Amino acid sequence: MPIYRPIRVAKGLLILSYMLLYLLLSLSASIAVWEPLFQVIFHLLFILFATLTYEPMYTAFLQALGNSRVDSALRRIGGVATLVDNLHEYSELDGVLRYTQSSLSVLLGGGTVHIWIARTLMDSGNDKSEQFLSWSMLGSTALDASTPIVMHALEEKAPFTRDDTPALANALDALHVNIVIPVLRNNRELAIVLLQAGTMEYAELKPMLAFFTRQFAIALERIDNEQQARNRQARAFAEKSAALATLSATIAHEMRTPLSGVRASISGVDAYLPDLISGYRYAHAQKPQLHPYIRDELLEALGQTGPRVRAMVDQANHVIDLLLVNLNDQQLDPSRFARCSVVDCVEEALSQYPFKRLEREKIDLFLQQDFAFLGIQSLMVYVLFNLLKNALYSLESAGRGRISIRTFVSENSHTMVFEDTGLGIEEAIQSLIFDGFFSTRSNGTGAGLAFCKRTMKNFGGDIVVVSEVGKFTRFTLSFPPVLSEEI
Repeated sequence: MPIYRPIRVAKGLLILSYMLLYLLLSLSASIAVWEPLFQVIFHLLFILFATLTYEPMYTAFLQALGNSRVDSALRRIGGVATLVDNLHEYSELDGVLRYTQSSLSVLLGGGTVHIWIARTLMDSGNDKSEQFLSWSMLGSTALDASTPIVMHALEEKAPFTRDDTPALANALDALHVNIVIPVLRNNRELAIVLLQAGTMEYAELKPMLAFFTRQFAIALERIDNEQQARNRQARAFAEKSAALATLSATIAHEMRTPLSGVRASISGVDAYLPDLISGYRYAHAQKPQLHPYIRDELLEALGQTGPRVRAMVDQANHVIDLLLVNLNDQQLDPSRFARCSVVDCVEEALSQYPFKRLEREKIDLFLQQDFAFLGIQSLMVYVLFNLLKNALYSLESAGRGRISIRTFVSENSHTMVFEDTGLGIEEAIQSLIFDGFFSTRSNGTGAGLAFCKRTMKNFGGDIVVVSEVGKFTRFTLSFPPVLSEEI
């Protein structure tokens, strides 16, 4: 809008106001207005009034009009700055497109806004970058690259108006737009924005729209790069999961073979061991000097070797089955769950864990409050194994610290808190440690805490972490309360 237009309108309205005021005062004082002295005083006072009120009234009229060139530019610059500032806070394509379309429409005073997006942004597996999708609040529609507006935009690589391209006038009129702005980044066509604005208004907005489209292109490219990174991470995770599942199945098969052999061999021990023990006792009674004494409790324990070995083999096969189910991210069958004591799980884990010298003495237990949960005890023991392994590594790396295991029971929650005062975990990675294959150690697999998370979820509970670097790491395991009628 030309600068002189609002000024003329404001001055015209101000003159008209003074004229109406003068006429009103003249009519109201019609009896005395013709007296010479009164006329002099009246006109002097009116001139003084006009002089004193001209500047504030003129400013008030300009502000009331609200569309002077300076005011419009300032408002629009502020609008574009706010738009660009918020633009870079979006991490999803649909969100940034929705925000851009609605905000541009407001910036143009309700004008029409269409956005066409390169298909590669919507479908990273599609290599046809010349194809576009017409995006709107209601969804998207595929557009062929031969669409005249698309072809011209890709050829020009610069904004153009309806007046610049008479051949596209009908196509632009059909969309109720008259401005086309290609959005490019590093010679890559990312989007095409179509707007409806007046010619003079566009001339005024052009620098700001150019700035905005550059920022819009940066936002689109950033979101696309982030999405591709997420896709690569998902593919890598899927590949590692498949490899781990295959490796686990292979290891399980190789382990089951010798376990089956052990179980078969122990049958021979069961058959002959009682006779061998009886023979030893007879021989010792006859010639004690040739057969050293063995305490009766040791002989009794030796007599239970067969059943004990069979039980351990069966438990090992059972754990292999459960680990394979868990590593394949399958849901455990709740019908296999049994009522378990959390204190029993802790005590079994501590009795079976292969501690190094003096490691067991670093663990403090506060297990006065026992509670039951529905699950599989052997899996819970493996969860504790993983936590023990990580905590002991943390203490060893820090060269100090202790481990505490506490249980808490309330009306609505049953929890076990596993805490160590070792190295701690940086806040930036605390949300990642339960992801599969994420590890802070060079020789770590990243499967341990992911296994803990899946197991606790399968039990209907959860595990969360809170940590402060150099002070502590606290894992809180929550279990759903077991109703009295549950098995």
